[in-house]
Amino acid sequence: MMMKSCHLVLMVLPFLSCYGEGMLAEEQLPCIPRVFDSTSFVCVCNVSYCDTLPSPTLPASGEYLVYTSDLASRRFFQTKSTLTVSLDGVLGEAEVEYVLDSTTTYQKVMGWGGAFTDAAASTILSLSQPAQDHLLGSYFSSSGIEYNLGRVNMGGCDFSWRTYTYCDTPGDVSLETFALQPEDIEFKIPIIKRAEAMVDEPLKLFASPWTAPPWMKTNNDYVGYGQLLPEMYQPWANYFVKFLDSYGKEGVNFWGLTAQNEPLDGYLPGFGFNCMGWTAEQQRLWVAENLGPTLQAHGYDEVILMILDDQRFELPRWAKKIRDPTLYQLIHTTATPSNTSEQTFVRSEVVSHRQLPETSQQLCVITGHCAVLKGPVDIGIKLGLDYLARVLNDTTAAQYVDGIAIHWYGDNFSPASLLEETHDLFPDFFILGTEACEGDGLLDASVVLGSWERLEHYAHDILITRTFDSNALGEDTGKVVERAGWDYACRVRKRMISRVGDKRLPRGLGGFSDHRVEVYKITLREMDEFYKNPMFYALGHFSKFIKEGAVRVSLTSPDSQKLDAAAFTNPDGSHVVVILNRSNGEKKVAVRIDDRGTMSLTVGPRSLHTAVFQ
Repeated sequence: MMMKSCHLVLMVLPFLSCYGEGMLAEEQLPCIPRVFDSTSFVCVCNVSYCDTLPSPTLPASGEYLVYTSDLASRRFFQTKSTLTVSLDGVLGEAEVEYVLDSTTTYQKVMGWGGAFTDAAASTILSLSQPAQDHLLGSYFSSSGIEYNLGRVNMGGCDFSWRTYTYCDTPGDVSLETFALQPEDIEFKIPIIKRAEAMVDEPLKLFASPWTAPPWMKTNNDYVGYGQLLPEMYQPWANYFVKFLDSYGKEGVNFWGLTAQNEPLDGYLPGFGFNCMGWTAEQQRLWVAENLGPTLQAHGYDEVILMILDDQRFELPRWAKKIRDPTLYQLIHTTATPSNTSEQTFVRSEVVSHRQLPETSQQLCVITGHCAVLKGPVDIGIKLGLDYLARVLNDTTAAQYVDGIAIHWYGDNFSPASLLEETHDLFPDFFILGTEACEGDGLLDASVVLGSWERLEHYAHDILITRTFDSNALGEDTGKVVERAGWDYACRVRKRMISRVGDKRLPRGLGGFSDHRVEVYKITLREMDEFYKNPMFYALGHFSKFIKEGAVRVSLTSPDSQKLDAAAFTNPDGSHVVVILNRSNGEKKVAVRIDDRGTMSLTVGPRSLHTAVFQ
């Protein structure tokens, strides 16, 4: 629903040749820092050089590795220490004490990644081949941060330079003119293939549509207030099969799909980029009668299907209340967008959704649109349109659904505990964070080179979201909450265009850093180099060390408010602890590990740490 940043594209070619002949794969190349007008620095990569992070060799039993990044000078700086067997004295010196209990387990990790958008792929390909290899290798290779998830837009999105779908011929219900576009053939597919060549296991790719062809919609447009025409339910389901078939012929296979990117956007009049609206009733019917059976009939029953793909404020208490028939009737009769006496949608150029007073009933969404809620109906009930309960409580629809996709743009006014409530209601469905970025606020700078605050925001959000539940769960729990970000790379220009909706940009179009968004990597085509922002290292502190299938384990502390932290156990039995210090003071930390010993850390000011041990 908001203007977003970019992140997610990795690829590999002759990776070692990128770094010079004779270089040992195990050698870690340090960051080349460059300072701009910000709180920290970026790391510069070019044709001949890029910093690396080789996969660590696990230390011997009783030892641990610590990787540190901080505001002042470090990126993935590595040290090795020994566990203290005697607890006397160590705990007494610590300002913050944690107890790690690996026998108490919580949710599993699905993975980490970003998005292969039109803009990201085009931006990467604007660099020379060696610089491209460095950029993709930084994300996907064993010398990078080892992403394993990738989101792909089905047709145009808010990071496309034009509006399009794969079948823009009006009335072609048989989809005879369906065809992949140059954005797929020339940009995204080549980049995806290069990324997949860099990884040991196939990437978990999932696709998301922003809109159906305009002629299938009520408003005959790519953007704005519009929904799928009921008579187009089956052609739209067939469209998904055509997409999967077409990418498969190009050698790219998908692990999953989301039913619709941000389905509430299509209920916002004047919404500025590609969108299509769904209510829960509509999506439940379409999944149950069209999409699910069609995927199954064409051999795609193993492809994961996720619903929602929108903000988590749509998950909360209404999911429990929805089972109450009185509330169900209330929602059905008063919380629909057509009932303007109870709920109206207006365009409002407010300062930022982050700065609205808590008592305000305005809920601003990404492009500056706000939903103005009138009457006594709960915000969660009104805006949620009872998505999850009305889809997943329908056994016919639910049999085709595997998970719930969420975005992070409403997290500032919706607590992470909503995820736990949702899991308690629907424990058989995983939860996956499918989009996040910085710079989406109306007054936010799009790109801030070297922003440490944005690293802290990302890392804090991951750590808080990872630890939302208070009750231990079995190892095989269906609760999986991990992160796929937005574009992998965006381009820096000497002059930034303000935003979508600006008269200098065609309606419905976005593009590169014209968006008011932050990215992990910034490219400068003229100098054939790119910059790794601190946010890149924030994700790397998790994705490099916490593997697919890892389980979050108990990490408790009476002083935890001083720091953010979480612990995980990988499938190979190794353990990972991530600690973020957002304060300006140094902290002495002790982590007591299963009564085997104590890990002692001096956590410097404004720093992020990942500890790895057996």
